[in-house]
Amino acid sequence: ELPTGSGFAAIQPSLTAIYPTDPGVFYGNLGYVYNMGSNQGSVGKIDPGDSVSGSLGLSLALNDRSSLSLGYSHSVVFKTTQDGTFIPNSRNLQVGALNLGFAFKVNDWINTNFSVNAGVTDDAPDSNVVFRVPLSFDFL
Repeated sequence: ELPTGSGFAAIQPSLTAIYPTDPGVFYGNLGYVYNMGSNQGSVGKIDPGDSVSGSLGLSLALNDRSSLSLGYSHSVVFKTTQDGTFIPNSRNLQVGALNLGFAFKVNDWINTNFSVNAGVTDDAPDSNVVFRVPLSFDFL
């Protein structure tokens, strides 16, 4: 069975800015992930590296139901420590990706989002393809 997550608790605050300019929207995001270390028995206290991330992009409306987006996202993941000291031969990771996406509003309750990400740094995955179908519910 594959693990989910990193196995460590984390706190992730972020700040997003949006600037609408008809027919497009510029967006940017800055974030920080604080990973909480934990005692791993005989290995000692492991504190995975925190990370800083940012993204910039443009979303362009094609019509009242569909849009295209183009952006870049980058994260710097800091070194892991063991009992308060950096693990030998570890390094900071640079994870950068170009993002291309398409969104379509099916109706008032269903949207579809398709995105393709291409890694542009050695530490990033080569590619990532995501298809989402967010649903909205009106309970009132």
